[in-house]
Amino acid sequence: MPSDGFVAEKFIGLLPSSPEPTSSCPAQVVPVAECSGFETSGAGFLRVLFTDSPEWEDICNSPAPAVLAAYATATGDVSNRLRAHWDRDVAQVEILLSEFMIPAKLDDLPGYGSPINDHDVIINKAIVNADCFIYVTRAVRTLDDKDLSLIGDLYTHCRAWKKRVIWVLTGIDEATQLNHRNEVAWRTILAENNKYLADNFKINGQPDATFIGDGFIAVSPAVEARAAMYKKAGAGANASRQRAPSQMDSLRQVLRTLIEQQSGRKHVADIAVAARDQIAPLAAVVSTRLREERLPIEQVTTELKVQKENLRRANTAIDTLRRDLDESVKDRVRRASRTFDKLASHLHSKLDATIRSSDIRGTREANEVQVVRTNVLQEWMEAPGGPAARWDRQLAQFREDLIGQVRSSLADNDSTEQLRSSKLNSFNIEELDLSLQRAKRTTKEDIVQRAALVLGVTVPIAAAGVWVGTALAASVVFPPAAAVAGAITLVYMGAKLVKRRATSLELMQQEWIADLDSLAATVKSQFEFSLTTQCLATFDYAVGSLEKYRDQLEDSMERLQSRAADPGYQTSQEIVDQLDPLSREGEFITATLSELAALG
Repeated sequence: MPSDGFVAEKFIGLLPSSPEPTSSCPAQVVPVAECSGFETSGAGFLRVLFTDSPEWEDICNSPAPAVLAAYATATGDVSNRLRAHWDRDVAQVEILLSEFMIPAKLDDLPGYGSPINDHDVIINKAIVNADCFIYVTRAVRTLDDKDLSLIGDLYTHCRAWKKRVIWVLTGIDEATQLNHRNEVAWRTILAENNKYLADNFKINGQPDATFIGDGFIAVSPAVEARAAMYKKAGAGANASRQRAPSQMDSLRQVLRTLIEQQSGRKHVADIAVAARDQIAPLAAVVSTRLREERLPIEQVTTELKVQKENLRRANTAIDTLRRDLDESVKDRVRRASRTFDKLASHLHSKLDATIRSSDIRGTREANEVQVVRTNVLQEWMEAPGGPAARWDRQLAQFREDLIGQVRSSLADNDSTEQLRSSKLNSFNIEELDLSLQRAKRTTKEDIVQRAALVLGVTVPIAAAGVWVGTALAASVVFPPAAAVAGAITLVYMGAKLVKRRATSLELMQQEWIADLDSLAATVKSQFEFSLTTQCLATFDYAVGSLEKYRDQLEDSMERLQSRAADPGYQTSQEIVDQLDPLSREGEFITATLSELAALG
């Protein structure tokens, strides 16, 4: 007991906290199997990614709090690191944990504006990749205008990407004193925080229920930890009394429901697609080899002629796709963006009066205008016949154009039947879709530059580098509304600068109104650039698949030529017997993975 007479407890979380958000490093908590190769018991295994290397470096199991703080915060004592790490900047830390209650990777993100540039890049990528967000605030204070900027940015992102926010009020054990109405303090803070969200994030005058949901969930990890301590000591009754008030089970149930109903299915589909892309080509090689071994020697010459013609057609298809690419993409982008000519006038009709009637020098009033603007743009993007529908239609048509060109190059009249009979094992023409996950890293890095060349512009670092570039790096397919999220955020940041620069309310209002024209132009540019990158990703997958098919043909021809040169070659029944079950199993696994991929 301290000398002041109060009982003190110390709750040590898995990750250290820092007084300033930007002084922490991005951190991940990753659930893994016990057989992962790391000692992940207790507080898990610590790994660190430094800014000067692309490789994760292993530190230790269950690191002491001072060691973890030395790596994960700028305020930690670097002398608690390994000596070789004292002078290196940390980009990210990772805890591999085999004892977990929720099968989900958690990213603990600091605020924007870190002195280490890599942090903002990692934050952007984590935000784009995230299935949902957990906004955590402590029960010792209510939300205020210092929180509004971050929540406003979160609102713009979640509206565009259709993501959910789970609101958490933590540390309720620290706010249990009763007020004059005999209510515990944390319940008052909970009600005030929910009211703050409802007052500041509205659609058509009503709280945005999609963004706010059921409001804050009040929890206490410390109380649950105390319950675990009692249970370990054999005090089961005390443990039960502590566990329920912690309300941590309620939070976990929300997360489990989200995983089961939404993100879980998506991740199963993503894993199935990745697995199918690895297994299908191997299964195709086995199937092709089996067919070759079963081929009678007198048919080898005929088959060689067929494969030679298939190879010629495959090369023709690749050349044709590359020749027509730029004009095809430009045409699709031009068709999709026609409606943007009316965007500026639409924004002025919806927002000018609101801006003129608002004292946007105040943080809440400025946020109110930003929320209205976000919703106006979102509704305009997703209106029937609007850019979102045009985006989907033009991407689908671009895909069909690619398929048509491939069919016409690879086949004659009855293209479907000929494609089937010619055994296009590594090029499933029915699965030609947009998948950045299938692209090589170098391809992703190249797409932004190529998109700029197609459009005839310099790379728009502000518009594309933050959102489009991040989405490409994160290997995700982004919805059309998300293509303008970056533009909204950028103009929002510009509005903050205007607010700091302008001294007259009237002048500030005029600048905000004038900026609507810039916003319309930026949104159009962002939209066109984003659609172009997605078309190019589709093209890359098509050409990559054709190139794999061409390689298969060349390998098959080489084997057939060897057989033709040796008329005495006899098919080995032993080889056939080995390949046949493998071929059937490969087809079954590929079909099963395709079914799982459809879940997404």
